[in-house]
Amino acid sequence: MQPGPATPAAVATPTAPGRNDELVPNLNNYVRAKLSKSEVLTFADCARALAVALNAADGSGREVMSKVMVRLTLFGSMPPSILPMLVSVRLKVDLPKTADRKLLRVVNYLVQLAAGEGSAGTVVPFSTLSGQVLPATATDTFEYNALDTLWVDAKSESATHYQRSAAFRTLAALSRSSLSSDPDDLTLVSHLMAAVATTLDRCEAARRRKVPFGIGGNKKTWDADRRQALERVAAQRAALSASRVGLPGFVQSSKIAPRAFGAVNSPDATCARHALAVAALAARDMPGMYVEQLGQLVANTLEIYHKTGE
Repeated sequence: MQPGPATPAAVATPTAPGRNDELVPNLNNYVRAKLSKSEVLTFADCARALAVALNAADGSGREVMSKVMVRLTLFGSMPPSILPMLVSVRLKVDLPKTADRKLLRVVNYLVQLAAGEGSAGTVVPFSTLSGQVLPATATDTFEYNALDTLWVDAKSESATHYQRSAAFRTLAALSRSSLSSDPDDLTLVSHLMAAVATTLDRCEAARRRKVPFGIGGNKKTWDADRRQALERVAAQRAALSASRVGLPGFVQSSKIAPRAFGAVNSPDATCARHALAVAALAARDMPGMYVEQLGQLVANTLEIYHKTGE
């Protein structure tokens, strides 16, 4: 096993038991057609340029880093060996008051790509039905405790929205990948389940402490409540989305579905859609609770409507 994502490292091609060498990313035909005949762009070139930029002592590597990150998005997959360098880039740009949000979005996307089997929720770039030996993934290449730094913000109360969302996406990708590698190993599944359940419980507790918008209080109170509600909805959306991507159905129906009802009437349409999809899993196993919870939500919504006229 290689050491975990902590310091810049050269791109390697580790081999895991029962797995082939990791997939070497290639440009798709559309991107290759857009390149000039004299322009050559390979993953190895990008990886070497990124390693040089990370080790630049005079700060000159920042511009190169940004260019390389964008070029890496042209590849349809990322090998797990690139994770140490991606984490190092994220540590350099995710600083208080000076965070480069555009670059962070690119880095977090690439981390998610390298953490999963292609990308969480997308089709892998090879056939699992053709008898091919699957390339090694991050969960094959690294020890689980070495991957903790990739998703630690999923459980953090102090994490910002973009940090929490990125952590949930990465953890969902790792969980999904681990189930593909070894369906009996639920280590990462349990981490994701705990993070999702904890986040939803916190959001529900915060919701119960606040009155609906426009009922009582003054403008300053309303503004504060609105900001907190937006943060709560964003956290619910990230957690429920990760649940649908990275958790098996039996875990969602038993552990997450009962907690999803609190977001079914969310003002965010995407959050409400995720919540309803997860909550619907309870209809099969716990139909009485499902009808009771939805009935109460409808009654509460009608009450707010009559009080606010909206």
